[in-house]
Amino acid sequence: GGGGGAPASTPGHYGHAPSSSSNGTKRGVEDALASLIPGLGHSGAESKRPRTGDGGGYEATKKIWIPSDKNPGYNYVGLLIGPGGSKQRELVASSGGNVKISIRGKGSSTKGGDVVPGMPEEPLHVLLEGKTENVDRAERLVRELLEDSEAADKEKARQLGSMLPKDEEGKPASSSYTPKPVAQILGTAGSSALSAYGPGVGETQVEEKIGVPNGVVGFIIGRGGESITSMQRRTGCRVQIQKEHEMAPGTAQRVITLTASTTEAIAACRGIIENMVKERMVANAQSH
Repeated sequence: GGGGGAPASTPGHYGHAPSSSSNGTKRGVEDALASLIPGLGHSGAESKRPRTGDGGGYEATKKIWIPSDKNPGYNYVGLLIGPGGSKQRELVASSGGNVKISIRGKGSSTKGGDVVPGMPEEPLHVLLEGKTENVDRAERLVRELLEDSEAADKEKARQLGSMLPKDEEGKPASSSYTPKPVAQILGTAGSSALSAYGPGVGETQVEEKIGVPNGVVGFIIGRGGESITSMQRRTGCRVQIQKEHEMAPGTAQRVITLTASTTEAIAACRGIIENMVKERMVANAQSH
């Protein structure tokens, strides 16, 4: 037997033979697991992991530094997000869609949900992710607001003018607001219906999407909506669950959108959902 050399495929040596099929499938399985429940490892993991192979891969990503050192105290975050997230949505629409605009780095949150332990926190910046042409378009629009103080002042004045007078509850006085049952709150992502939770009109809006296995959605909602209502009440974060017919074909993932006025509220709510997913996965594993 000519047994001199090392075994052909040495598991564990990823860099050794990336083309070998066993490594490829192993890597694929790990990616699939990591993408199944983003963020279970540690907070913020999903935004740090390079998005590959899970369908969420962005064609282009771009960071635009916010000149907060030049104008300390200027509320760039409010300027770019607008009352109730209106400016952020308008920027996405003006860029032709297909782009995600987020504010990241130092000062975007008070507790730094995206901070990796041992790594210095990045300066405040706008993160653009999406199709190349839309990212380029969004970059031009964002840079105009950040670098042209006249454009920024006009936008600020427009935002202030658009904020409606509010009654004592903080709801716009002009709207006939009626609380909706949970079943209607679920899946109102595309409509302008405000749930009783989440940021009020005129507040900075922070949004985060997480994926959960479809099988645990009923558990997260709870009997008669009690679990989802309780987590919204406890954290002040709005929880919107993608409807089953809106799921991407071939996926077992349901997207949950968390919206709140602070990243703490989002982190608290995400923590509750992640624990419920873990609890359910453990229960399922034991029952088999």
